Amino acid sequence: MLRLATLNLAFVDHNAGPEANPARPLFPLWAERRERIGDILTELAPDVVCLQEAITWQASAMAPHWVQWLEERSGQRPLPTRFDQVADLARRLPKGYRAIGRPLPVSVFRDEEMAGVGWGTVIFSRLSVRAHYRIVLPHDRGDLTRRVPLFVEVEADGGPLWVASVHCDPLTRHVDALCDAVAEHPGAVALLGDFNLDDRHPLYPRLIAAGLSDCRTATTPQVRWRADAPAAAETAIDHCLMRHPTRSPIAFHHINDYPYSDIHWLQVVDLE
Repeated sequence: MLRLATLNLAFVDHNAGPEANPARPLFPLWAERRERIGDILTELAPDVVCLQEAITWQASAMAPHWVQWLEERSGQRPLPTRFDQVADLARRLPKGYRAIGRPLPVSVFRDEEMAGVGWGTVIFSRLSVRAHYRIVLPHDRGDLTRRVPLFVEVEADGGPLWVASVHCDPLTRHVDALCDAVAEHPGAVALLGDFNLDDRHPLYPRLIAAGLSDCRTATTPQVRWRADAPAAAETAIDHCLMRHPTRSPIAFHHINDYPYSDIHWLQVVDLE
């Protein structure tokens, strides 16, 4: 069996302070979530974990207004001089996982340089890594950030598999670029991550038409769900999409039984 997982860490979306949205629950701080996230990943032991919105910073390199912004959004005053969310999570995972990729530098931001801050997609793998690369999804000047999925080729039983940690917007140019990337890999490929669209969105069929199977709808999902969760599992904007010549999804898990109140939750797929 092969097990893949995806989770948007959403570090700075604290939803507190004067700009908080009262319609959404308080999003717990990273310090309140990291142990449980490490515990559940240790329990489920996925072979590959795709992460989005992983963040690092070096406060001494940041402009004062960005330090203040992060203090307000993260609820941490004073802001730690250095922070590395990837390293923090790595310390909570069993030995044998390798982090591929790093949060991206300031070039992902639209308006002004946020020096000292990194943000983006990362993959943890217990499998041997053969190759990896990134693609920059097409962007316009008005986009808040550049979306830069990470593609990693791992060696699994039955042959190599390309796994991508995806963070995109519900834009035709983004979905088309992902479909083009899938076409460049005629063998086994899996896209996991935050697509910012659910399976009712008009762009969703384009992904399926690219030859991908939705692992959630191809199985009977197993749900570990908090009764007071703010969103239902079927409204997920995170997906596990794949194409494999010999493996099929045999189980799918929605995990939201830990203190994590938002639209993102851990998704895990088992392949035969």
